[in-house]
Amino acid sequence: MAALLIHAQAMQMVLLNEPLSGREALDLGLVATLTEPGHTLEGALDLAKRLGSQSRSAVRLAKEAICRADELGQDGQFERSLYYAAFGTRDKREGVAAFLEKRPPVWKHLE
Repeated sequence: MAALLIHAQAMQMVLLNEPLSGREALDLGLVATLTEPGHTLEGALDLAKRLGSQSRSAVRLAKEAICRADELGQDGQFERSLYYAAFGTRDKREGVAAFLEKRPPVWKHLE
């Protein structure tokens, strides 16, 4: 149902040249975050900094799982394979060590 609503909203927006407000885009799930007017770059840089502080290999695997979720169904097999792949990375070892030592991880970004 939600996909049909987004499809209908996109059709109306495109065919009638009606832009969406940020709030409307958020409500439809087309964007994940809103910033205060005039603070878009600051918000984008904050998100980039937070993303950059994560393990690249974990982010890559998570993005792959999310992007392919619709086409692969919900049996969880693909996600499990990525989960096991994440456990084979050196970043996993650093993440576990940092957790146990109660310190921030220092990612090497090694597969």
